[in-house]
Amino acid sequence: MVILADWLVSQEAYLRRRQRELEPSLAGHFRRSQADAPQLLRDAGLVPVPLERKEFAEAYGIIGEPNPLQQSVMDELPTAVGAGRRGGILLVTAAPGDGKSETALEAERVLSQRFGTRGYAFLLPTMATSDQMHGRITQTLLNQSGQDAGLTLVHSMAWLNSAYADEDLASEAVVTCDGDEAAAGHRRREADMRPQRWLRGAKRPLLAQFAVGTVDQALMAVLPVRHNALRLLALSGKTFIVDEAHAYDPYMQVLLGRLLNWLGAYGVPVVLLSATLPASVSDRLVKEYLRGAGHSAKALRKRVFPAPYPGWLYVDGESGRCTQMSEAQRQEQARARSMRLAVTVEPVVHGS
Repeated sequence: MVILADWLVSQEAYLRRRQRELEPSLAGHFRRSQADAPQLLRDAGLVPVPLERKEFAEAYGIIGEPNPLQQSVMDELPTAVGAGRRGGILLVTAAPGDGKSETALEAERVLSQRFGTRGYAFLLPTMATSDQMHGRITQTLLNQSGQDAGLTLVHSMAWLNSAYADEDLASEAVVTCDGDEAAAGHRRREADMRPQRWLRGAKRPLLAQFAVGTVDQALMAVLPVRHNALRLLALSGKTFIVDEAHAYDPYMQVLLGRLLNWLGAYGVPVVLLSATLPASVSDRLVKEYLRGAGHSAKALRKRVFPAPYPGWLYVDGESGRCTQMSEAQRQEQARARSMRLAVTVEPVVHGS
């Protein structure tokens, strides 16, 4: 908090203005600083913007009804969350293409309403997948009147993305052929979601209300590096979403577990998404979160948290109560994604 306050009041334009209008007393200087703080937060893009929550199809631009997995989160997760007060962790497992991203965003809607979080960090393993997800989240926020919130892209090459281009470059005319009109319209929509310039500075993007990026940017919060506490502050008021949770090597899995331990202590709701996460890894990650939430390691050794596939598993941070997707919905999801496989044996002729 001290680092953030220091960076806000150390902006050159603000310092010069204060120097021209120095108060005669220290008390007067302090009162003026207090009065200036709300505007500094607004100018930096740190004031949360409420979304106009829409129905599923309108929110995500999807034609048709939610699939059984998504419908289950919408119908059953609120009951599973219940009267929890200390956050919780949700694990969603499903095949690629089953709509896990929209499932996570629907879960965020439930969790934020219960635990009072405002915004989310949606983290992925690579810059390429982060860039692609940034475009999807951009449209989702625009569909829910979130254009004033600002959406940051959190990785080392984010400055190459059109959402981070300088305003004068973004306003230049772009020559396109007819086939490129959709792409040009997408770039204009991304420009509408461009965050304040202050949030695009080094080590600041995670502070935005909505952030999409690579998971290493969050893992640095548990490494002994400068300003790691600022990253923890940035995550503490959000819902924490990690996609492709199976895609990290053992070293990163250890760091992810440690971060979940901190988030459990903060009561931050967590959503983990995976298509092929081993049961042993998911069990360990859930237990790391619960240890941070105050559950003893001895008690957790006697428990297991098997994740259904396809389906979801929610564990309350305060009580440790475990709830799974209903069997009926899980079977319906499996039937909806069923496929028929055929094997054809082809003769192989070996040359002499």
